[in-house]
Amino acid sequence: GEREKMSFVMPSTFWAEGKLSEAPTPKDGAGVALESIDGGGLGESGADAVAVAWFGGFAGEEDVAARRAALIASVERDGGWEAAGEAPPLLLQYNDPFTPPWARRNEVVVGVAPVNE
Repeated sequence: GEREKMSFVMPSTFWAEGKLSEAPTPKDGAGVALESIDGGGLGESGADAVAVAWFGGFAGEEDVAARRAALIASVERDGGWEAAGEAPPLLLQYNDPFTPPWARRNEVVVGVAPVNE
């Protein structure tokens, strides 16, 4: 099956060309591999702009899917923008697992493009 990926924002000293080897390394046997993502996290969609919806609590799969659908509907209601490509949404989570639900911050992100008229 397809492996899940997790991304972290790191200082440019780690992501500059040829510097990935200087990033902190996973523990031996952890099953974790480091890679650089060309074009950033939205590289698969090719989008130059994004729409973002913030929400709190835990980010379950069904909740994320519903929030993504609502975000796309909101973008399409705007009339000047449309969702770009079929790339899966990005789920951004900012808290460690011990943060209580009422204090958590999550964002669902979709690539968007201006509507050509």
